[in-house]
Amino acid sequence: HIPFIAIDQEGGLVTRMMKDVTFAPGPMTAAASIDDATYCTGKMLAEDMIRLGMNFNLAPSLDVNNNPNNPVINVRSYSDNPEVVAKLGKRFIEGSKEFGVLACAKHFPGHGDTSLDSHGKLPQIYIDYETLNSRELVPFKYLIAEKIPAIMSGHLGFPKIISNGEPASLSKVFLTDILRNRLGYEG
Repeated sequence: HIPFIAIDQEGGLVTRMMKDVTFAPGPMTAAASIDDATYCTGKMLAEDMIRLGMNFNLAPSLDVNNNPNNPVINVRSYSDNPEVVAKLGKRFIEGSKEFGVLACAKHFPGHGDTSLDSHGKLPQIYIDYETLNSRELVPFKYLIAEKIPAIMSGHLGFPKIISNGEPASLSKVFLTDILRNRLGYEG
């Protein structure tokens, strides 16, 4: 067995390795530049990671950039279009696989529609399940069908879906009922 050695290396704002590595563009920059820049970013980051002894990247962010007041996702998203997020996230993951790096889609069920940073507070996202399913979950559903190996949950409240104040990151409703049972995630 090989242990997972993980880092959060999305490119752009979320760049943890700074020395002796290639500085990669962030998701929004890659999405706006040349064709297949997201694939190249995933590949370039993975090459550096393998060289430095890491094999598990806590990226890409599959959050849909649908709230202009979002202080933590914003340019860490590929787009405000869920289908574009899905396709570019897939290309990043394919680039990562070129060098044997495991990718992790995040922040399930979606951190785009908040104006708070979940690193210090519990954001509340006031949408119903139908909205969640047709917008935030689109990239996750797409990559689950593509057999994404890992998904990171987001520390977010969805009071219109689960009213007991429990965050999605600790919720059986989100992690078992929705992610595993409804969406069929087996990773």
